[in-house]
Amino acid sequence: MAEFKFALKTFGFALAVVLALQIRFSGATLEEHSLSWIRTSPVPKYLQKVADGGALAVRNATKAVTDYTSRAINGSEGQRASRLNLGIERSPAAAKAAGQHRAPSEAEDDTE
Repeated sequence: MAEFKFALKTFGFALAVVLALQIRFSGATLEEHSLSWIRTSPVPKYLQKVADGGALAVRNATKAVTDYTSRAINGSEGQRASRLNLGIERSPAAAKAAGQHRAPSEAEDDTE
């Protein structure tokens, strides 16, 4: 029952905030005033810089993990983990359906 009361109080508070933001002040609602303040404030610029730094940190971390993994698997620093001699080829049935499959006898005919 305590959870239900908490949910009901939270819903009531959210409803009160939404209704309060619809009050008109100087020809616009409080919601419009707050949105324009957020757009013109310097805070989003700082948040964008923080997000850029976080993205750079993730990129550097993944590169470090990839390089470490490739060294552990291959034993050389020059290769990355994405170059592990994994080939992607079409199955013969799919290639034949696409008209790209050649039978071994046809391939031998071209060499003559």
